[in-house]
Amino acid sequence: MTTVLNWLANFHGTFWGFHRNTGIQKYLVPPPLEYQGGQVSGIWSQGTYWYLDTRREEHQSVDEDEYGWLLKWTDKVDRSMKEETNKWGTLLHGDVKGANIVFSADSGGSRRCALYDFQYAGLGLVTRDLVYFIGTTAQSASIRRIEQEKEILRAYHSELLRTIASRQNHDQTTGNSTVGSRSDSEGYTFPTLWRHWEIAIVDWYRFMAGWGFWGNDSWVERRAKEIVLGWDEHTLTI
Repeated sequence: MTTVLNWLANFHGTFWGFHRNTGIQKYLVPPPLEYQGGQVSGIWSQGTYWYLDTRREEHQSVDEDEYGWLLKWTDKVDRSMKEETNKWGTLLHGDVKGANIVFSADSGGSRRCALYDFQYAGLGLVTRDLVYFIGTTAQSASIRRIEQEKEILRAYHSELLRTIASRQNHDQTTGNSTVGSRSDSEGYTFPTLWRHWEIAIVDWYRFMAGWGFWGNDSWVERRAKEIVLGWDEHTLTI
């Protein structure tokens, strides 16, 4: 798991804030249900395949009696993720599962990995990739306790910030700025990542409630229920 999370941290950090580059914005393709044609290249304006704008029909079929505790948060979570993406977004792989990962080891036993199948690559919060990977592929024993989740995410967060700083230094040295401004990257604290993580867990469970359950679904359900209990429904504060 660490190998994959390091790959993701380097990928996310490399493209941190890329959407703020005006030269890139014209290549952001709207969701499939909104796409009017005419654009022959680019990446999705929202990464992954399970965000709400692509799953409205499935969402409407979710049993309100069983999932009322979840459904009342759906639109708020979706808006929150979009708003947070404007500031903290990066390029997502979009389909981080075991079937899309290959591993290798050198003579010293050091493991490396590479991901393929980028058909759902697009803009979003890093936690969309993280929740999808951990929720579908990680061993359940590694996420039984909140402390385990935080340990995993702290390691990822450190590597993410290291990658962003390295890219900043490279751009300053070469005078080349291939992505958007990273001046606010230092503000991406662990509490901010953790908040995004909890929002993404609830959003991922929303998708599974309409599509079907697999992977570490019992963990996702338990955590989603715990998370929304801590949210203020009256002020809609997440």
